[in-house]
Amino acid sequence: MNSETEFIRSQLGDMALEHNEILYAERCYTALGHASKSQYLQKVNKLKKMVLQGSEYEGADYLVRAKLALLHHEWKVAKAILLQHDCISGIIQLCIECYRWKEAISVSENHHHPDSQLLHQRYSEWLLRTSQVHSTCVWDSFCM
Repeated sequence: MNSETEFIRSQLGDMALEHNEILYAERCYTALGHASKSQYLQKVNKLKKMVLQGSEYEGADYLVRAKLALLHHEWKVAKAILLQHDCISGIIQLCIECYRWKEAISVSENHHHPDSQLLHQRYSEWLLRTSQVHSTCVWDSFCM
């Protein structure tokens, strides 16, 4: 692919995203070799289809908007969208997906989410699994 074609595909992908044409954006980024972006868009597109088809996510187009805001690095916008719809579990899930464990735990505790203790446990396990035990010790006195 020459540089002109690459530039056009990049512009087309960006424009498709601006107009919520997720499938076209996914195809453009796949052609450009942006694997992680196209895989993320594939997941968002699947969610969008489930919202439109009336599955368990019926009427939950805000989830798609939040995921797209996250793609544009608009973390505060994504959280605000989910908070507007009282989707605390969604905020926690986004935090975990982005490895913002401390923020996920903070949100769960501030909103008295029933899984707060489980999040502490999962965070500690993740730190141990990724050889970050020192972070665990400093953050929540996990040291033995």
